[in-house]
Amino acid sequence: MIIGEKYRLIRPLKKGGMSTVYLAEDLRLHMKWAIKVISCDEPYLTDAVISEANVLRSIKHPNLVRITDIFKWEDKACLVMEYVEGKNLSDLIRANPELAERNACDFSLQLMRALKALHERKNPVIYRDMKPENIMVRPDLTVCLIDFGTSKKYEKGGEDSVSLGTRRYAAPEQLKGITDVRSDIFSLGKTMERMAGDGRDRALRAVIKKAVNPEPGKRYQTVDSMEKDLKRRMGFGRKLLAFSVVTVCLLIVASALYYGYLQKQKNVLVADAYRRTVEAGNEAMYDGDLSLAEKYYTRAIVEINGYEHEAYLRLLKLYRKAGVPLDGLDRMDGYIGSGYGDTDKMNDLLFECGLTAFEDLRDFKKAASYFSGTDRKEYPETEYLLNISDYLSSFDKEPLFYLRNMRDFRDYTDRVAETERRIKSKLIFTDMCLILSEEAGRKRVGDSNKEVSAVLSEGYCQGKELMKLLEDKIYGEEYERQSLNMMSAICRLLGEKYPEKRREYFKEALSYMDMAELLEEGECEPGRYTAMAKLYQGIGDDRNACLFYKKAESCGEGANAYTEHMKYLESKKRYGELLKVYKDSLSVDGIQETKEFQKLTKNMENMELLKG
Repeated sequence: MIIGEKYRLIRPLKKGGMSTVYLAEDLRLHMKWAIKVISCDEPYLTDAVISEANVLRSIKHPNLVRITDIFKWEDKACLVMEYVEGKNLSDLIRANPELAERNACDFSLQLMRALKALHERKNPVIYRDMKPENIMVRPDLTVCLIDFGTSKKYEKGGEDSVSLGTRRYAAPEQLKGITDVRSDIFSLGKTMERMAGDGRDRALRAVIKKAVNPEPGKRYQTVDSMEKDLKRRMGFGRKLLAFSVVTVCLLIVASALYYGYLQKQKNVLVADAYRRTVEAGNEAMYDGDLSLAEKYYTRAIVEINGYEHEAYLRLLKLYRKAGVPLDGLDRMDGYIGSGYGDTDKMNDLLFECGLTAFEDLRDFKKAASYFSGTDRKEYPETEYLLNISDYLSSFDKEPLFYLRNMRDFRDYTDRVAETERRIKSKLIFTDMCLILSEEAGRKRVGDSNKEVSAVLSEGYCQGKELMKLLEDKIYGEEYERQSLNMMSAICRLLGEKYPEKRREYFKEALSYMDMAELLEEGECEPGRYTAMAKLYQGIGDDRNACLFYKKAESCGEGANAYTEHMKYLESKKRYGELLKVYKDSLSVDGIQETKEFQKLTKNMENMELLKG
C-alpha cells in the first residue's frame, strides 16, 4: 500500500490502542522509515497531533528519533520517523536482564539528556509516554526515545484534553489529565526501576525513590537536577569500590585500545566499501548508464555511509546531466529536510544545490534558500550569489546594485590563490554574467541595454581569462566543456547587442561550439545544432545554416529545430524546401500545438502552398 504519495508500507512493527507503526520504504529516496499511523476519534485530535509533531520535527538530538515528515491520511495523523536498528528496552530486559542492569546508569543518563532536549526548549515539550517499549537500544548501546504520538507542548496551568500514557509508568496526576516536566521524571524513574531489576546499586535506587514520589512537589523539579544527583551519587559509590585503581585503569585502557582497534578496522572496511561503490557509479556514469549509476550512488548513501558527501554530489550531478535537475533537487531536499546523514550541514552539497537552482532552473528564490544556509567562510562565492539571487527574485534594487556586486565578485575571483578554486570561481562568475544579462534584458530593467552590455562584456573578459587557465589540461578536462558552452552563449548575445561586430562574435561563438562538440564524444548538448544553424544564418552562410538545421532534425532536437528551419526558408523564399520540411515536421510530437508552427501554417496557407 502507498500512502503520502511516496511511502510503501512493508509490514507492521508495533501495534497500540490508537496507533500502528509500520516499516515503510520511501520510493523517492529509496530509504527505510518507521511510520506511525495514529487513529483519532475526532478530526480536531488528528490536527492537534500533527501540530504537536511539527514542533518535535525541529528538535534534533542523538537520543531522540528524528521525525522527517508529517501528513494526514484518511483522517489519520502519520508521523514519518527514522527507522532505528536494535531492540526495544523491554525486549532487552526480558532477553538479557544482566546487560540492562549493568548499563542502567548509562542508559538513564542518556534518557535524561533526551528529556532535557525536550524540556529545556523555550516552549517545553512533555513526552508523556516514557516506558521501556518506547526506548530503542542500538547495537552500540546508545539509546533512542521513539514514538512521539503522545507528546505535547507544556502550557502552565493547562490540562490535557485527554489522558494519555501507559498506566504502569504514568504519574498519578497524568492519569487525571494534568502533566508537566515532573510527570516525565516520574515515568523515567519507573523505567529506571524496571532496568535496575533486583540490583543493589544504591546510587540508582536513591534517585529512583525520589523520582517516583507520588507527590510532584517532592520529586526532582527538573531533569537537570536529577541528572546531577545521579552523577554525584555515582561518584560517591565508586569511592566505596574495593577494586584496585591501577587494575581498573589498566582494564579501561586495554578495553579502550581494543575497542579503538575494532572501530578502526570497521571504519576502514566501511570506507573501502563506500569508495568502491561510488567508483562503480562513476564508471557507470562515464559509460552513459545513468540508471545503474543512480543505483550505486543510492546504495552508498543509504546502505553504507550516509554521512559521506561524495555520493550526494555525484547523484545531483547525475540528475543535472540527465536534464532533470528539478528531480535532483527534490531528492536532495528529501535528505536535507530530514537531516539524514547531517546533509543539512554539508556546505558543499548546499552550495551545489544552490548552483543547480540558479543555473539550471533559474529559480532564484530556491537558490537563495540554499545559499543562505551555506557557510560563507568555506564558500565566499555564496555572498555574491545570494545577493544576485535576491536581486533576480524581485528586481527591487537599482541596477547599480548588481553591477557593484559583480565587480566585487570579479575582484574576489582574481584574489583566489589556489588554481582550481580560481577556475571554479571564474566559471561561476561567467555563468552569473550570462544569466544576469539574459534575465535583466528579458525583464527590461532600468537602462537594460547599457547595463546588460556592461555585464556581458565583463563576462566575456573573465571567460577569456578562464580559457587561459584551462589550457593546463590538469584542470581543463572537468571544466572546459561547460566554459566553452558559456562563452559561445556570451558571444552570441554580444553579437546581437553589437550589430557592427556581429560577424566577429558569431564566428567566435561557432568556434567555441565546435571545440565543445569535440569534447562530447558523440554526446551532443541539447539544441546545439539548431543554435549553430542560427549563428551561420546570422553571418550569411546559407550552406552551413541549412546543413546544421538538417543535422538538428536528424539528431532529434525536436519542434524548435523544424520551426526555426522553416522560418529561415520562408525568409529566403525557398518554398519548395519549406514545403518538404513542413511535411517532415508533421511527425514530430507536439509541434502542431506550438504557436510558431501554427503561424507558419497560416502563412503557407495564405501563400497557397498547402493546397491538396
